[in-house]
Amino acid sequence: MAKIVLTEGVSQIAQTIIKTFSEAEIPLTVLVDTSVYTTDAHPYITYQPIDWLNPQEWERHLNGAEYVIFNVHSKMFNSSLWHGYRSDLRRLIGQFVRCCTPRHIIELTLKKEVPIFAEAEIYALPKSYFFSNSNVHTETASSLQAMQVRATDTPATLLKAYATYLHKVTCGLIEISDWPQQYNIYLKGTQRPLIAMHPQTMHAVEGIQLHILPEGLLTKDVSSSSMSFLFTKVSPTELQTLLYRYESALPWWLYLCTQAVIHDAVMAGFGRWLRVYRSPKD
Repeated sequence: MAKIVLTEGVSQIAQTIIKTFSEAEIPLTVLVDTSVYTTDAHPYITYQPIDWLNPQEWERHLNGAEYVIFNVHSKMFNSSLWHGYRSDLRRLIGQFVRCCTPRHIIELTLKKEVPIFAEAEIYALPKSYFFSNSNVHTETASSLQAMQVRATDTPATLLKAYATYLHKVTCGLIEISDWPQQYNIYLKGTQRPLIAMHPQTMHAVEGIQLHILPEGLLTKDVSSSSMSFLFTKVSPTELQTLLYRYESALPWWLYLCTQAVIHDAVMAGFGRWLRVYRSPKD
């Protein structure tokens, strides 16, 4: 029987598709975050954990599929806190689907939403279909931003530009060290990094994934974590940055009031700096 893959399972339309396929006794694979341990027991439905930022996993699960039903939802990352726009998330996940070779793509869109795939079969649906009743209580945060960049920029040069921006906007209080082996954020004069990260060039997409390590002062020390910070170009002139399932060492309520707010402000400022203030040398 043909392999059919649904790219998220948390929206109301996804839940309807899952129920319909199960009742019709048609096998369906539903992609879920690796942190999800689903207790749902729908006959004929397989819940497949996936590292959303790993192109090889996308290829493994989507290559050879007869149909891919494409949709996204902010809760697909299983994060209690989300910052970002659906349109940006669609372009981000869309680039991973493009790495694969499904025979057919069915794309679910809001009415008046621009499709991601020119070759897809499009179904434009009311906004209410894309709501979600799923509750997330994980004390993790994900934040997505899209920024205008130069066509000549690469993720590596943009990471260097981000280091320059942080140094300038904090009047030298924040420094990036150990690049390119590591990408560690230090408060000037301290020995332990605020956030420690290990860079990895991504396969099949133009991006660098910074794996967040437990050595950072502001990062929760967990034995197994998928925390990362992504810099990827989804088009020649668009950079997307994604903080994925970040777990802070601060109490959750304090993180929401401080570090989370600062991160979003810093990234918004970085986007403005890239557009307006960056010198030709940066």
